[in-house]
Amino acid sequence: MQLAETVGHTALALTQQVYSPVSPSDAYDAMAELLIGRRD
Repeated sequence: MQLAETVGHTALALTQQVYSPVSPSDAYDAMAELLIGRRD
């Protein structure tokens, strides 16, 4: 539920629909890019 509150979703189903395709690897890569910047 914390993710739903953070992103402003009022229903857990909406959060699951939007974020279920995201894998842990995708989340890690996005966070690393955010914290250290793109290294291309």
